[in-house]
Amino acid sequence: MRTEYKYINFVKIGDTGKTSTWAIQNNRSDSSLGEIKWYSAWREYCFFTTSGVVFNKSCMLDILDFIKQLQETRTKKCDYFVPGCVGKNMPICKERKDSKHYLAT
Repeated sequence: MRTEYKYINFVKIGDTGKTSTWAIQNNRSDSSLGEIKWYSAWREYCFFTTSGVVFNKSCMLDILDFIKQLQETRTKKCDYFVPGCVGKNMPICKERKDSKHYLAT
């Protein structure tokens, strides 16, 4: 997984086994710019910025690229696919029986 970009880098600061938390740092000063972590209400990784931080489009695209990598890694962990899932066809982990995605009747 790519963690180094032109102006920013990502450092893993937490791991629950299912999801991880990453700090975003400025390459030049190592100052904290925010975090990327799992947001359970939306069931996806989201960017939580440090107050007063400004990003240009290049850095925003780098953050988006990193989040896409995290999402793909999380999806790859799930190896059981339910084609009749209500809503969207979502991957469901075999070991996770409490998934909100269920077969349509």
